[in-house]
Amino acid sequence: MAVAVKTLAPETHSAKKMAWLIFFRRLFREKPLGAFGLVIVVLFFIVGIFADFLTPHNYLLHKLPKRLKGPSTEYLLGNDHFGRDVLSRLIVGARISMVVGVGASFLTVLVATVFGLISGYWGGKFDLILQRFV
Repeated sequence: MAVAVKTLAPETHSAKKMAWLIFFRRLFREKPLGAFGLVIVVLFFIVGIFADFLTPHNYLLHKLPKRLKGPSTEYLLGNDHFGRDVLSRLIVGARISMVVGVGASFLTVLVATVFGLISGYWGGKFDLILQRFV
């Protein structure tokens, strides 16, 4: 007696691409604010990664004659009280903010995992006390 076995074909590149497209379409349709937040975070990551190439001027260079100048074609957001370009400083600040945010999140997950492992291993009253402390 022969049994027919149906084998599944491996996913092709176009099938994986369609799955991502469907996922993002559904995300933007069902959770528009969450999708907008995702776009902002991805944009900040891209700006942070390519900050060296995106800054129009040196963000540390002091130009005292041009201090407190308003927005112009040369300095899109103007200059601060030391004559530094505000746009360049914002772009570099995005990099620093993302590093601090990712580092803090990683540290939080690491500490929470350690506490969870300890609490799960010993359990009982120790678990109850540790949960109240946390």
